[in-house]
Amino acid sequence: MRVAMVSAGLHGVGYAISEVLREGQYRVSVSTTQTPENVEAVNAPWLTHHGDLTVSGDSAHWVDKVMQEWGRIDLLVNNLGPYLWDYPTIAQTETRDWNFVLQTNLTVAFELTKAVVPIMRRQGGGAIINLGFVGAGTDQGWALRGAYAVAKSGLASLTRTIALEEQRHGITCAMVCPSDIRGASKESWTPPVEEKPYRDPIGYDVARVVVFLADPLSRNLSGNVIELAPRLSSDEPTIGDTVWVAPLAMHGVITDIRQESGQPLYLIHPALGESAWYPLIQLQSPHN
Repeated sequence: MRVAMVSAGLHGVGYAISEVLREGQYRVSVSTTQTPENVEAVNAPWLTHHGDLTVSGDSAHWVDKVMQEWGRIDLLVNNLGPYLWDYPTIAQTETRDWNFVLQTNLTVAFELTKAVVPIMRRQGGGAIINLGFVGAGTDQGWALRGAYAVAKSGLASLTRTIALEEQRHGITCAMVCPSDIRGASKESWTPPVEEKPYRDPIGYDVARVVVFLADPLSRNLSGNVIELAPRLSSDEPTIGDTVWVAPLAMHGVITDIRQESGQPLYLIHPALGESAWYPLIQLQSPHN
C-alpha cells in the first residue's frame, strides 16, 4: 500500500485530501498543531504527527516517524499555508508576520521535500504536490495578501526546480492552485450528490487533482502548475454588477468592458485599491 504525508491534514482542504487519499487505499500520515486529546475526538484512521513544522528538525522528525511505522513514502502533499487575517498592505506588514508566512508556506515545504527526496530516490520514485492559489504560477500579485502571494509564487518556482532536478530519479513535483474555497466547502471530500453545469469548487475537487498528479502514470505532468479556476457563470456580468475578484480576494464593481483578442475584459473598481482590468475567468459573478 502506498504511503502519503499531508501537512496540516486535519482541517480545511488538507482534510479533504487526506480522506480522498485514504479512500484511494493510501496509508496517510497528517501533521497538526492540535493536541492529542483534540485529535482523538476526530477519530481519524491515520498516523498523526503532533508538532510545529516551523521548529527546526520537526519536519525530519515527522518523516522519521512515518518511515519507522511504514518503511516508505510515496507522496508528500505540502498543504500547510496560512496567511495574515488582518489583511495588511506590504507597508503595514510586520517583519515577524512576513517571516511567519514565508516560513509556513515556503520554508516548511523545502524542509519536508529535502527530507523525503533521499527516501524517494532509494524507492525509485515518488510524488511531491504543493498547494497554491490561482495566479501563483505566474507570479501574480495579490493586494492585502502580499506575503502569502510572494511565498506561494516562490513555492511555484520551487515546484518547477524540483521537477527538473529529480526527474531522472523518478520523482515528480507539481502544484495545485485552487480558487477561493470557503467554510465547510474546504473539508467536503465526497462527490456532490447532484452535479451541476456550474458550481463553486470544494475540497473534493482539489483532492481529485492531487490524486491524479500523484499517480505514476501522470509523471509527464511533473513541473506543471494546475489551476482550479473560479467557476464561470452562465450569465456574463455587466457594467454595474458587483463581482468577486479572485486575485484580490475581495468584491469589486464592473465599471467598463472591452474586447481583447475576442475575449471580454472587465474594469473592476475594488473595495480597496485602484481599478484594473480582469478576464472573466478571474471573476465570480454574481456575489452581491
